[in-house]
Amino acid sequence: MKKCKSPCKSCPWRKDSIRGYLGGNTVEVYSDSVKSDIRVACHTRHPASVTLPSDQIQGEEMCVGFVLARLNDMKRSVDPVLAALERGNKDNPARADVFSFPVSARFHHHHEY
Repeated sequence: MKKCKSPCKSCPWRKDSIRGYLGGNTVEVYSDSVKSDIRVACHTRHPASVTLPSDQIQGEEMCVGFVLARLNDMKRSVDPVLAALERGNKDNPARADVFSFPVSARFHHHHEY
């Protein structure tokens, strides 16, 4: 499986994502995941659920938008796989394309402008 370098066009973490589209998951799943130290799968690779047990989500299956959002929110993981992805993406220019805080993503997906 190819490792993603930037969030896919439909990634719910992207600032320009389609409002309300969450890949079949709830906004709480996404916003709560950033606050915890769990692995989150890409919604295109695991459409049934992005919150599988961590041992079922390998690095190349993780959501890059999630990793970048964690970095933007100043979170750092103790999980070795997630921590390695965070270190590898700290200078990723795509960080500018994702929300900086979970509340921003929640607002984007739940409010009309």
